[in-house]
Amino acid sequence: MSSLRKIKTKTGEGWRIEIVLNGDRKSIFLGKTNKKAAETIQSRVDQIQSCNLAGLSYPADVSQWLGTVGDDLHDKISKIGLVSARQAVKLADQLERYIKTFSGGKESSTLEKWGYDRDRLKMFFGADKDIKTITRSDCESYKSWLYNERRMADSTVGRAIRNARMFFTAWVRDGILSRNPFDGVKSSNAIDESRNQYVSVDTVKLAMEYCPDAEWRAIFALARFGGLRPGEIFVLKFDAIKWERDTIIVTSPKTKRHVGGGQREIPIFPELRPYLLDAAESARDGAIHVLDRLRERATGKAKTPNLGKIVNDILEKAGIPKWSKPLGLVTK
Repeated sequence: MSSLRKIKTKTGEGWRIEIVLNGDRKSIFLGKTNKKAAETIQSRVDQIQSCNLAGLSYPADVSQWLGTVGDDLHDKISKIGLVSARQAVKLADQLERYIKTFSGGKESSTLEKWGYDRDRLKMFFGADKDIKTITRSDCESYKSWLYNERRMADSTVGRAIRNARMFFTAWVRDGILSRNPFDGVKSSNAIDESRNQYVSVDTVKLAMEYCPDAEWRAIFALARFGGLRPGEIFVLKFDAIKWERDTIIVTSPKTKRHVGGGQREIPIFPELRPYLLDAAESARDGAIHVLDRLRERATGKAKTPNLGKIVNDILEKAGIPKWSKPLGLVTK
């Protein structure tokens, strides 16, 4: 078993644990600390050595202590051969693992935003950064970098901080981290009102004249007259249109995990009906989705194509200035 000795240092008194391993005397310098804390560490060291000699697994409390002890002390214990050195937990690896694990059922727009946040975190901290070494101060510096170097708006910075906190919260939950360094880093909930703009019915109808087919006219109508999100339009099925009840059952990939948020019912508004009828009449036999042909051209990928880019192409042909939110066509 080990012994605990008080020693004199250049800055005062400290404590050192002395232990014999494989016939060699080793020491762990604890530095300037109180006797009670030094005795607690000595007790843990003795427990670890006893388990190693007996070939037994560490008790739960010992394993937990080893997992939460600071890197400096853990490094001292590992250097004398009592435990294995900690492996760096690389930021890039953990971000990819998170996105892969939680990507199921997410809208492509959500995954795209996660991708932006992944790239920003890697750019600032470095892909090989050990997430266990990231501090609260580092996170505050990241926030400042988003403002000053990336020139991002309040709302975008707020979302970036919330998503970063979400990643780190998952790693705390998984036991990889003992704390979330983004806790306490304030994120703005500001909404960029400058991106809001009213798009008149006449303007939307003009854009429809330049749409290539009935599916695209339905997209504009569902967004402007039905208030559907792009992801909701992309998954809308013909059997969700209840002609006899004059309603549409809208499935929402974005909110399906919320209680009662997976579906909602909206009326088939008079302005919307002719475009839905046109899409139904021009659909191929056996078509399931309203955007049947568009989905096929998406090369089988289970994600929403970039509808906004095509909207902008249509607006350009129609001579209409581009909207800041291409499919945010609902009225204020």
